[in-house]
Amino acid sequence: MWSLLIAASYVMTAFNISAGLYKPTGGATFGGTMVHTFGNFFLAAWLLKGAPKIADFFYPDPPEEKNTENKSPDSDAPTI
Repeated sequence: MWSLLIAASYVMTAFNISAGLYKPTGGATFGGTMVHTFGNFFLAAWLLKGAPKIADFFYPDPPEEKNTENKSPDSDAPTI
């Protein structure tokens, strides 16, 4: 989700540069901003797609506990 927010921030910056509302200092250009936008967007999409596998890796399901109590099988119950 964070990468999607960063990508949205770069989209707004790119819009401001293209509309002439923002004059970047330090060599930032429209093309550079768009590279960051698409890079963050595709990174976010890849992370969202892989989220279930990532969650399973970090938070695996605990093994099922086997009940060791001595219970009689159903065949030992009287028939009705």
